Amino acid sequence: MLWLNRSAINRTLCFFVLSLLIIGNIVQAQDYCPAWPGLNTAMKQKKVSNVNIPGTNNIHGYLEKLPDDYNSTTKKYPLLIFIHGVDQGGPGTDSSLCKLLGEWWWTPSSLSERASNPVFPASVLDQFGQIQKYIVITPQMVNWQDVNGTVNALITHLLGKYRADPARVYLTGLSAGGNYVHDYATYSLANAKRIAALIPVAPCNTISAQGAKFIADADLAYWGIQCSIDDRCAGTNVMNAANLINSQNPAPTPLAYHTTFAPADCPQNEHEVWGIAYNPAFRQTINGRSVNVYEWAVQYSRSALLPVALENYTVILRDGKVHVRWTTSSESNNARFNIERSADGKQFIDIATIPAVGNASGKAYEWIDERPLANLSYYRLTQTDLNDHTEKFQIRKILNRSVSDRAIIVAPNPFTTELTAYINVPQTQLVTINVADISGRVLKTVSGKYAEGAAEITVSTTELPKGIYFLKVKGESFTQTQKVIKQ
Repeated sequence: MLWLNRSAINRTLCFFVLSLLIIGNIVQAQDYCPAWPGLNTAMKQKKVSNVNIPGTNNIHGYLEKLPDDYNSTTKKYPLLIFIHGVDQGGPGTDSSLCKLLGEWWWTPSSLSERASNPVFPASVLDQFGQIQKYIVITPQMVNWQDVNGTVNALITHLLGKYRADPARVYLTGLSAGGNYVHDYATYSLANAKRIAALIPVAPCNTISAQGAKFIADADLAYWGIQCSIDDRCAGTNVMNAANLINSQNPAPTPLAYHTTFAPADCPQNEHEVWGIAYNPAFRQTINGRSVNVYEWAVQYSRSALLPVALENYTVILRDGKVHVRWTTSSESNNARFNIERSADGKQFIDIATIPAVGNASGKAYEWIDERPLANLSYYRLTQTDLNDHTEKFQIRKILNRSVSDRAIIVAPNPFTTELTAYINVPQTQLVTINVADISGRVLKTVSGKYAEGAAEITVSTTELPKGIYFLKVKGESFTQTQKVIKQ
């Protein structure tokens, strides 16, 4: 008869129970989301929720995908930032981050969760045949405002938290996210130089001539992807953007590239071309090399440090004075800032010079215009380094009217294809614009949350016939109606 030692049995039972507890804790530590078609329930990515990113209130959470060897090396990795579409926004809580896996068809975030092909590539080869592995970050946007401050604050935060290569930061987005990455890169030359490649997918906006010049002067690699019969916006947006970039003098290196699918090659839902664009199996021959978007982007890098990394730049009307504020996260060989003002947005006059600190990790600046122009005026911040190279940042608009005057201006009025209203709000609030015909029937509605200061709201009116309309602007602290005319 075999007798078991009581202490040995107790040790065995304790080990068994402890093992169950450890396994249970490991399972509980995994991030979970409701199962999406083709995705695992237990997530491969990590949810980073309820985070505070200095410099922005527009992102409070994101999905994080690290390379499989991240914790066993000390090297730096390329960083891919993916901006989602309009329906995936949220407050960055643990539960709301699951919306980032809900994009229809494949995106970098959903591909990272798939158990079978197609999956996000574990590694790609660059132009030299070297293996590269991405850090992939998918932030959840609260709203679509303050593109400059939001993206710059995010990049600064990520570069400080992860071993990401600051010379290899890549930005991509789809639909509303495609608009956002377009707007970021065309905001200033500094922004265009801060990223190494830009991939807008199905954007509903194109870029301005000034924005194209920023991208060309920065030699920012550009690959736009869209369906020619996009059912939600013009199917020529990325084609027009690429052509405008390449028409600059001097032309960029590399030349901007676009893929505009013919109708027969478009997906069934024409706008949702990201189901093709982000699939690693989708390849194009660019400069003699067959690449997908991940292989294409990783071949580009930045070598020079920017003289100034601008984080926040706001122009706000308060108590009859205009406050111009901006913050830098780093400065190198910076000589000065200048503030320019214009009554028409074309002819600018230098109204202030503010000495810079030269070299610093960052600084907050403010200048107050004690005697601003009446009605609509324009402000522009410029920066000059010690070599007299000057960079101009995005123009800001201010509507300066007394309490007894109208708080909105429509310009131009009469209008043609779109209606643009300029407003000033005393504090952050929800603002709704309705366009109604003479019988009072509401034909168009646009709403959004706008921060303190001036805001420009544009309403597409291409489908409206010529005639007289009434524009009603309603905020939490004001309501005004104005007659407008479409010609």
